[in-house]
Amino acid sequence: MTMILNTFPLTLIAVLVLIIFSLSLFYTNSLPNNISDRKTPVPNTFDTKISDPKYINQKNPKIFEDAFNMLKTRKGHNHKRTHKKRKGKFQVSFEGTSSLPQYETICKAEDINVKVSFKNCISQELISKYCHGTCSSIFIPQMRPHKMKASFQSVSSCVPDDHQIIKIRLECPNQVPDHVYRKIVKINSCSCKQFFP
Repeated sequence: MTMILNTFPLTLIAVLVLIIFSLSLFYTNSLPNNISDRKTPVPNTFDTKISDPKYINQKNPKIFEDAFNMLKTRKGHNHKRTHKKRKGKFQVSFEGTSSLPQYETICKAEDINVKVSFKNCISQELISKYCHGTCSSIFIPQMRPHKMKASFQSVSSCVPDDHQIIKIRLECPNQVPDHVYRKIVKINSCSCKQFFP
């Protein structure tokens, strides 16, 4: 019994040493290689070599060099020179305008009642005419996108073709003079005529 009590502290110390040694081996093997292996230097993220595009990838340096140059330029645009614009007049020609569809045009002179009056005079009514119908129009735009302008434009409108100026006498009782004359336009016929806006 005395022998067992004498060897117990030595056995306990040996077991503790074995446990500590096992824990140290487990901890060393669980660490990453770049931490446990002090011979491998940790790369500096602010090293000037890393800012060199040729150091980024040696397998395909052209792609990474272009990407690096794009990051260095303002607003992400590539710093390479763009092609100069060629000077010259922009021209567009149209073909087949003679085969444009010809729609039927209608323009007639319709009757309308006109009342002619003057202060303190007796009014008169007469039959005149007005123009009414549908005329064709063509608008071919320019190809430049800045403003909507016509490259070719033809506009027709139903307007008077024949008219006359007539004089109307209005009686004005108890007035001096006792009558007045008024001139009005009387339309006789209408037709489609081209005009340029």
